[in-house]
This record gives sequence, structure tokens and C-alpha cells, in this order.
Amino acid sequence: MVALLRHYGEGPVSVKHISEREKISTDYIEQLFIKLKRCGLIKVVRGPKGGFLLARQPSEIKLSDIIECVGESVELAPCSEIKSSGDRCELDDRCVTKAFFQKITDTIKEMLSSTSLADLYEGIWKNQKEVK
Repeated sequence: MVALLRHYGEGPVSVKHISEREKISTDYIEQLFIKLKRCGLIKVVRGPKGGFLLARQPSEIKLSDIIECVGESVELAPCSEIKSSGDRCELDDRCVTKAFFQKITDTIKEMLSSTSLADLYEGIWKNQKEVK
């Protein structure tokens, strides 16, 4: 998503370009892009000069949207989640570290839900010289 952000407003970006620049396999990028397209975060432009674009304004895409879309978790205390069976960890009621890690997780979630791609650009990328 950051690679698409770098080229926002300039046209589509190819998977090959992203792969070479970010040192990520094309297969992995394609797997992520399938999920991101389904979530409406990116769109495809077909043809010889085709590639991928952000589907919305960078200010409208929260980092939490991206994390949720690709199915990642930021839980530092996954034992605090109720499992599909309804069970919790048997040490749940006496775990000393659970509350600490849950507080950190809540802070991370708040940061992700309150930070957009545009915020990320303004805070990090704008102040660095980037080679496209």
C-alpha cells in the first residue's frame, strides 16, 4: 500500500515494479492484492501500462483497514481472545501479564484506526528523499 501511495496520482504501479523496489516476491504481492481488491482498497488497471492504484483517497484508508483486510492480527495476548469453541486459556483469570499486553494491543489498535495512509506519508515519507 505504501508503494501505491508513493505513486498516488501518477498512474498504475506494476507488481514487478513493487517487487523489485520493495524486495518482496511477486507471488506474495499478488496474494495480498487479491485481498486488498476484494476489500475495495485497491483497483486494477488492465493493459500494457496497467497495474494497481489506491481505490480511495489516502486520507480515507486507515491502517486498520489494511491490517483487517489482509487478515492479520495485532493481538499481543492472543490468549485474551475467545476461541471459536468459546473457551479461554485456563490461566485467563490469574494471568499477570494479560492486562499489560492487552493495554499495549489496545494502544496499537487505536493508532492503526486513527492513522491514514496520508498521515503516514506526511509523517514519514514526505521528509525523506525517495527514489521511485
